[in-house]
Amino acid sequence: MKRWLAALPVLCAAAFPLHPRATTPVLILWGVSVVWAAWRPPGAARQVERPFAWWAGWIQYAFIALGLLATEDMDSGWFALEVKISLFLLPLLWSATTRWVDISRTRLANGLFAGLLISAIWGAGNALWSSAVMGDHSGWRYAELAGAMHPTYSSWYWAMGAGLWLSDAGRNRAAVGAVVAGLMLGLLASKAGWMAGLAVFGWAVVKGGHRWAGALGLASLVLAGATVGQGRALEWLEGMQEAAPVEVSASAGEVERKSGSTAGRLQSWRAAWSVMQEHPWGVGTGDVRSALVSEYRKVGAEYAAEHRMNAHNAYLEVGVAFGVPGLLWLVGWWGSVLVVAWRRRDVPAWAFVGLAMWMGLTESTFELQSGVVWMAFGFWAWGPMRVGGVRSDASGSKPPSARPFLG
Repeated sequence: MKRWLAALPVLCAAAFPLHPRATTPVLILWGVSVVWAAWRPPGAARQVERPFAWWAGWIQYAFIALGLLATEDMDSGWFALEVKISLFLLPLLWSATTRWVDISRTRLANGLFAGLLISAIWGAGNALWSSAVMGDHSGWRYAELAGAMHPTYSSWYWAMGAGLWLSDAGRNRAAVGAVVAGLMLGLLASKAGWMAGLAVFGWAVVKGGHRWAGALGLASLVLAGATVGQGRALEWLEGMQEAAPVEVSASAGEVERKSGSTAGRLQSWRAAWSVMQEHPWGVGTGDVRSALVSEYRKVGAEYAAEHRMNAHNAYLEVGVAFGVPGLLWLVGWWGSVLVVAWRRRDVPAWAFVGLAMWMGLTESTFELQSGVVWMAFGFWAWGPMRVGGVRSDASGSKPPSARPFLG
């Protein structure tokens, strides 16, 4: 039973890159196993080592629950409460599991590496088949390469994998992992992912113990990005121009329709900011989409209105739902974890929360299972442990921060 409990978090880490809902059956098995262990204890209980602010997911979930009091669209509100239940459950699962077994970061990293490599092989295999059989080469980039995953979330996992590879003690392993991660980050062509990869590899080159591996990863990212990135870069620049205020022709009665990821994001950010100014205490858990759609239509952003786009920014999304208190809480939560990780020179924790804060600028990371479960899992798995409490593997070797790239 102990081996099974120890394997479940590793299996969960491996599931993230495979499919947006691949973690669901793992979490169900994990929950059943924890209940069984409570009923039939597998041995002597051990001291539970909890990371800094391990309870923060509960406070975030409390905001979601209290936000129902200000919600008119209760169906959407209850759905949000259901979808984000992992914020509440995962701290319980982790606490119950670490009561019986030790979960090393080395094994968690290995699980994530396995999932990333499987996703890369699967995506490359599909792309190769399409190229060889149908002459369609689009499968080598962006959403086609990511498959069921959103390219930005897939890039998020790859950037975290790169950070773990570059903090691993094995020189050859770090170099190979950095090259693969760099290629995937470049081909996935997520602009947020590109910047995250540049930051991870660039920091390794400047400050780290794996400078050569970081340089290889950086070169791979630039090479792969250059082969697919011309169209993405052009779309980025055009999106900046297209996101200018929409002009409505009174004579023709026509409204210009906008599309494109950059233009859509800029429109959604502007709309979310306007809603926040009108509702400083928030609109409630279930009324975020309706408030944003109303603002989209007010300014003529019909594309965003038709697609009921969220704020595409975790901070603004929380601000719209829960107002200034919710926004301050989120910044305080993530910021305090980042500071503690930096002070303790905890590389995996620093990389995880830094990437979460960055990706939160371009995606409403609490709105998709790929984001909310990843954060609920990762702030425990890679959260900064108390001094002297960093977990080791069963052999007693150090976790994969033996050669930190923080310098």
